[in-house]
Amino acid sequence: MQLTAKTARAASFTALTTLVKKPQRRQLLTTSVSSGAFPIKPESQSIRKLIFRVMKLTAIVLLTFTLHLSAAGLGQGITLSVRNTPLEKVFKEIKKQSGYQFLYNNQMLDKASKVTISISGAALEDALEMVLRNQPYDYIVVNKTIILKQKESAQLTKIPLPPIVVKGRVTDEKGEPLVGVSIKVKGTNNGVSTGVNGQYELTLIEEKATLIFSYVGFTQQEIIMNNQTTLNIKLLEEDK
Repeated sequence: MQLTAKTARAASFTALTTLVKKPQRRQLLTTSVSSGAFPIKPESQSIRKLIFRVMKLTAIVLLTFTLHLSAAGLGQGITLSVRNTPLEKVFKEIKKQSGYQFLYNNQMLDKASKVTISISGAALEDALEMVLRNQPYDYIVVNKTIILKQKESAQLTKIPLPPIVVKGRVTDEKGEPLVGVSIKVKGTNNGVSTGVNGQYELTLIEEKATLIFSYVGFTQQEIIMNNQTTLNIKLLEEDK
């Protein structure tokens, strides 16, 4: 019997696929199809399109899952219960629970206050906010690293101290009250005079102001205040 060319090719392919293992058989089949030994049927084209769609969908699912893991990092539950604990030790505990690394200069922590806090299941971002609330630090997150930085010093408004009211009595050496003694704050026009019984009351702006006591026929005295609110003075008569 005389074999046609198509029959011969089919017979040789059957013989070869019988001798080789399954993986090699798949390779042979692929080679034969790509070289034109066997025509590609419409069903094969449909299968290829289906496989491509499945691969594309798998890639999208994997990408979504990866992004979800990255976004969920800051939402990991952090549980802390510490009292008067060094900040560095708190960072180590957060690293242990979250897997996030901390990056900072060791000298920065010299100004750190000890931490007293109790939280349970808090998101990483919330935990960091609470831990650093009373600290001179801020932070940024890059990938899986928490970078500590110095807080930008806010411009503080200087709150004026409340005025100090000084009261007292001025007398002579014998304890007799002196009326009309001049009492002034040195370097200012702020001053009063003693009234009945030698008593006076003076409002000061500075805590350590110098008061000048002067009276005709008596030696002038200068007294430096030191957060005092009561000051009784005895003036000495001038030498005649």
